[in-house]
Amino acid sequence: MRHLASSLLTVALGATAWMSAAGLSAAEAAPPKPGAHAPDTAQVAPMLDQGRYAEAARAYADLYAKAPSPELLFNAAFYYGRAGQLDKATPLARKYTETVTCHAPAKLQPREIRHCALAAEMLGNLQQALTLFEDYQKRAEIWAHRSRAEDDVQRVQLKMKISALETEMATLKAKK
Repeated sequence: MRHLASSLLTVALGATAWMSAAGLSAAEAAPPKPGAHAPDTAQVAPMLDQGRYAEAARAYADLYAKAPSPELLFNAAFYYGRAGQLDKATPLARKYTETVTCHAPAKLQPREIRHCALAAEMLGNLQQALTLFEDYQKRAEIWAHRSRAEDDVQRVQLKMKISALETEMATLKAKK
């Protein structure tokens, strides 16, 4: 069991290091920042900055009660866990895994897979968490590669447009 936990940590740290090397932002490698999806979550930022995780978790839980979303549910579970209040984190993490169907990661976005892995870890399902982290890492690699390829295509298209505009400008100058 100790080896499995060590492996999980190694994979998680490796994924974070890889993402950094791949140029992915810290926001993609960490739990979502408050205010990223809804303006009313901005109230949580000062709580997190000051390490008031239980208070932040309560705020996320209250926001979830008003407007349920998987993101708010995950944040409430995650920060209750950070505050050491596992009695509150565990049922929320379980509900999150059921809400986003963590048992079917093929249908999930990479960020949701990472959240499922963290929720599985909170629930003590270390083997599932490790499997999900590995899946997340593979998807992050594919996403980063695809993103670079799309950037390359866009760069070439922009160069072609610039070249066409320069040719058109040269033609217009020659006519004058």
